[in-house]
Amino acid sequence: MTALMNFNLKCGNVKDARGVFDEMSERDVVTWTSMIVGYVQNKRFSESLKLFKKMIEFDVIPNGYSFSGALTACSGLQDVKLEMIAWNEMMSSYLQCEQGEEALILFASMVSQGLRPDKFSYSICIDACASLVSIPQGNQVHGCILKTGFQSDLIIRSSLVNMYAKCGCVDSAKLVFNTMPTKDTLLWTTMISAYGKNGQVKEVLAMFEKMLELKINPDGITYLAVLSSCSHGGMVEKGWKYFRLMTEDNLVSAGPEHYSCMVDLLCRSGHLLEALEFMKDMPLRPSISVWCTFLNSCKLYGDIELAQFASDKILELNPQNSSSFVVLSNMHAAEFGWNETEKIRKTMKNDHVKKEPGCSWVELKNGVHVFLTSDKSHPEVCEILSTVKSLMSKGWIDEEHDLENC
Repeated sequence: MTALMNFNLKCGNVKDARGVFDEMSERDVVTWTSMIVGYVQNKRFSESLKLFKKMIEFDVIPNGYSFSGALTACSGLQDVKLEMIAWNEMMSSYLQCEQGEEALILFASMVSQGLRPDKFSYSICIDACASLVSIPQGNQVHGCILKTGFQSDLIIRSSLVNMYAKCGCVDSAKLVFNTMPTKDTLLWTTMISAYGKNGQVKEVLAMFEKMLELKINPDGITYLAVLSSCSHGGMVEKGWKYFRLMTEDNLVSAGPEHYSCMVDLLCRSGHLLEALEFMKDMPLRPSISVWCTFLNSCKLYGDIELAQFASDKILELNPQNSSSFVVLSNMHAAEFGWNETEKIRKTMKNDHVKKEPGCSWVELKNGVHVFLTSDKSHPEVCEILSTVKSLMSKGWIDEEHDLENC
């Protein structure tokens, strides 16, 4: 029936196509979208929008092509300026809902309709590529930007630096950064964060010192990136220095994330008691994430007493939190405390507490591969496990990692 409807639409028989559509007892999103787009292709813009509205009233969720048809219908009734705004708003909405792929599909639809993207369109696309950590698509969008002459725009360049940073291409991010004639706090912070996310601590501190030297005032996000880098680099003294610079001189108001970062810094370096004192003196009540950071460090350094204390705090805030149970259970098991381990597992079972499986994904040329803990449904699982065993035999992977959980 859908095929017959499409046949009539392509032949210009809109009335017959609508007759077929109305006779259908069941209509999915493809059927609705075909009719909506068909109306547009036959310059019946009002009918297209009415059908789009009716589609929503029937609780059929539109897809990217549905919105593409509806937006194109809008362009048939309004001017081009308003229509560009409409496309950008829709792409931005997809991105805010963490649907980067849909945003890019909508961008492609917009271009196919003959509309020329503006700087906001490209900025949204770059952010979508960053959210998907997709460097191939990011490179394509960057190429389009160079061809259309938008590369000098400050917003687009900032987005490019952020995109390359999130994709792990620090050199490309620095190249874009260096070509900018003017650099504000946001851009400096983006570049500092890029180095931080890729473990280049020395570069982070060098850039931050250069930023201070140039009298460019860092904001809270800048300090957070610097403190995080100090934490990952084990630089306790540097971390304290920048935290005091931020708080004692009242340059920036320290928020929960800054205190959390300092706890992480102290814990990673093994200063558990100092971290605990810092948490007690905090003007803010420590959050679950702060206590979880402390708990995991207790596990790392084998302090069961402090781990139990942290676990109790976590359960006070969230009785269904599984991480505290799992960490304590593993710590007691490592010390052969089987009675305590069994008690914890029974408590989890009685309270219906479940641990969500870990998840990771890898992007290769033929797509994105998703892996769940203990999941062996991947079609190339045999080759993957064989490779892991080979790496273990060469000492490149710790043999304590259980292949059953790969």
